[in-house]
Amino acid sequence: MSSSLNSPKSTSPVSQGNVTPTNENEGLTVELSFPVLDYVNEIRFKHGIKLEEYKRYHNFCSRKLHNLRKQLKPLPTKSNKYVHEEFPVPLNDKRYVRVLYKVICRYLEILTVRCERSWSHGMDLKSKCETSTMNNSRGRHYYMRKFGKAYRLSVLLLEYSQKYGNNRTVNNAKVYKNFMEGVLRYEQEKFEEAHQCLSAYSSVMEQKLRATSGQKASEGYNSQLSQLNAMVKMCSFHMKVIGKKIATTQKSQHEDSNAQLIMVRKTEENNYVVHCRGVEVPLESQLLPQKVMDALDSIDKLHLTEELLSSLSGAEDLPRRLSEEVTSKFTKQELLNNYDEVTSLFNGCSEDVYSELMSNMENQEQVRKLEDSLRIMKSLLEVEKHLVLLTLTLNELLCEVGHEPLPNSSEGMRYANILKQHLASLIEDATFGTNFLAPNEVVRTVNALLLSVHSFRNGDLKEGMALAHWSNSRSTMNLEAPERQRNRLLWRCIVSFGNLQSMCSLVSNRYYQRLFALFARERERESAEANEDEAVMDIFNIEKKLVFCRPLLFDLAFIYYEPPDLHTGTRFKGKLEDSQDALGVRNILSSLWN
Repeated sequence: MSSSLNSPKSTSPVSQGNVTPTNENEGLTVELSFPVLDYVNEIRFKHGIKLEEYKRYHNFCSRKLHNLRKQLKPLPTKSNKYVHEEFPVPLNDKRYVRVLYKVICRYLEILTVRCERSWSHGMDLKSKCETSTMNNSRGRHYYMRKFGKAYRLSVLLLEYSQKYGNNRTVNNAKVYKNFMEGVLRYEQEKFEEAHQCLSAYSSVMEQKLRATSGQKASEGYNSQLSQLNAMVKMCSFHMKVIGKKIATTQKSQHEDSNAQLIMVRKTEENNYVVHCRGVEVPLESQLLPQKVMDALDSIDKLHLTEELLSSLSGAEDLPRRLSEEVTSKFTKQELLNNYDEVTSLFNGCSEDVYSELMSNMENQEQVRKLEDSLRIMKSLLEVEKHLVLLTLTLNELLCEVGHEPLPNSSEGMRYANILKQHLASLIEDATFGTNFLAPNEVVRTVNALLLSVHSFRNGDLKEGMALAHWSNSRSTMNLEAPERQRNRLLWRCIVSFGNLQSMCSLVSNRYYQRLFALFARERERESAEANEDEAVMDIFNIEKKLVFCRPLLFDLAFIYYEPPDLHTGTRFKGKLEDSQDALGVRNILSSLWN
């Protein structure tokens, strides 16, 4: 170890710096992780890069570097003494793995801050040189030296990351090196190389922006992307001027709209190849195709098999079949855990694809399509899961036997709201988004029915009756399921939507007359308070007990009471504008259409 850690009186291996937590040592399984890109994005956003204050950021890097070096010094040294930083020499000693783990991370952080300091210093000198009125060739030479130093430090960071870090650390360091190389080639007017490096870095930043959830991190990545896009456009302009074509993907392959979203094939060399919508996806990882194939095969392990879903579709006695085939064998929690197990495998594939995006710079477009396909398949699994739960909840409402006139429908409303969120993203897909237009109307009908029951329980009879009348009067949607071989998950979802629609129709037929009887009783009470003599309840044989009345008498009572109609601004514009019964209905429209 160098003078930064050496001490003449120190005898501890920690102070001598001869231990490192790497997999090169036998028996040591600690993997070092240092997310360079997240670290750089955080410090850049907090300390001036958002407003392009490179001088401020350079001063911060100097202070940060001083503090980091000071923490690693066992003894005080002179401030003007040069510090030569070297990483520890590997030694197999398990006692100091955790301590040296932090030391190695600190050295990687020092390299990153040094690289950022050189880059920010170069950007500061460049801005001053460009704003100068005189032709300052010496100033250009100065900031070019700083950019060159930043690039050399990024190469050194990559070498140490490959030696000490895990795959994530290595991938981050590769992307970071591409950025520094792109900046250097851009200033050297080697626009073709700069375009390639900066485009790769920009694609990773876009991926980071989609994956991040924090507001500050998102603003940081947005700030970087705005600067990168300007440089990439400038590179493209200069390449077109000199007559060079912008590099594209390896080979143009046309997607097959009838092909499966994701498919794994075995080549003659016994290698697995991933195809996304009929297009081969070149992957560097040797384990990712196997993981994708395992995730696809796990669909067969779902408790609700495709044969069971087919038998439930169009069944004459759907509640009885659900009770025999599903509820008597599995609980809701067991079904939920079963879907979560399959989804976890797809989540693991998404994490590996994310690592592939960080390392496979030449095939960003194909890998990103694979990422989008995995995201769609996870959404389809979530939709099917909540469809099954919502269907079982409606079945419970249908078989509800209790002392209360109306059951609690809050659980079904929660499932319906989750379904609306997933459908909103699936409808935007250009390939099969139209397949979810009719299912989206089914979810609206179910949500209106559940909201009507909920409104009656809360005492909002007018809104509840309007919703019940609207959901009961809607026609049955024609759901056309695609071929099972094309997309299994899509086929399962469409069939599940058909089962949900059938169950919704049964529940609506059961509760509609009951809801109308409650509404009529409330109107009768209001008439009695207004001193009206006519006893409508006795005329139409609607008793206080919740029993079914004769159809003819029910129709007469319906005509007499004229329940409020649910009208929207587009379908019933100008109709019943001044109706007192329609007041308050618009407050719940956002729950149906948003």
